[in-house]
Amino acid sequence: MNKLKPNFFSAPILSNQKIGKNYFCLKVKTPQNIDQVEPGQFAMLRGKWNYDPLLPRPLSIARAEKFQLDFIYEVRGRGTHLLSLMQPPREIEILAPLGNSFPPPENSLPLLLAGGIGFPPLYFYQQKYGGKLLAGFQTNPELDLFSDKIIATDDGSLGFKGNVLQLLESCTEINNYSTIMACGPRIMLKQLKNRCSPLQCNLFLSLEEKMACGTGLCHGCAVKSRQNDYFKICTDGPIFKSSDVNLEE
Repeated sequence: MNKLKPNFFSAPILSNQKIGKNYFCLKVKTPQNIDQVEPGQFAMLRGKWNYDPLLPRPLSIARAEKFQLDFIYEVRGRGTHLLSLMQPPREIEILAPLGNSFPPPENSLPLLLAGGIGFPPLYFYQQKYGGKLLAGFQTNPELDLFSDKIIATDDGSLGFKGNVLQLLESCTEINNYSTIMACGPRIMLKQLKNRCSPLQCNLFLSLEEKMACGTGLCHGCAVKSRQNDYFKICTDGPIFKSSDVNLEE
C-alpha cells in the first residue's frame, strides 16, 4: 500500500461535538480519499482565527474513511478551546497525514495501552484491526467509547482505581502478548518500557510532544536515541520501538 504524502488543505467542518467531560470529536471533509491513513499518524490543525495562538495544534487521527477525518481531543488550553467553538460550515486548516504508524497485526492481536489523551490513535487501531484496549484517566472522562471494564481512573470514579499500568498488572497476564502498543505521558511510557524490558515482546511507543511545524524544520520535538543522537518525533515517529529511544532524559 502506498503511503499518502502530507497535504495542506482547508477542510470544511462536518461536526464538532462534545462527547465527554472536556472531550470533543471533530469531523472534517477531506479533498482526497484518505483510506490509506493508518493508526498512529497525526495532523497539524489550526482554525482560521487571528494570531493568538499562532502555531497549529498536533492531533492524532482517530478515524479515517474515504473523504473524512475524525479527531478526538481534550480542551486543555486556548488553542483547543478555540477549536471546540468551531462549527459547520466553518473550515479549518490541516496538514495531514503526518508521521509513521503502528504496525498492523501479524500472528496475533496486540495489547493496547492508553494514558489520558493518548487513547485516540489506539482507539483507531482497535476499530481497524482489533486488540484489547486498556485506558487510564485521572478521573471519569464521561466518554461513551469505553466499557468501565477496561478503564482505570486515579480517583476511582470509573472502573479500576489506579493508573493504567496498575490496571494492566491486575487484570492481564502481560506475558501472553508478543506485541504491546502504547501512547500516553512520557512517565507512563518510561515505566512501561522498564516493565517490559525483561520480556520477549515487541513494544511500540507513540511519543507525545509539543510541536510547532510537524515537518521536522523546527527541531522542537526531539527525543534521544539509544545511540545518543536524536530523533525528530514528527518525522521519524511518532511511533518508535521502545529499544530505539532513550526515555531516561
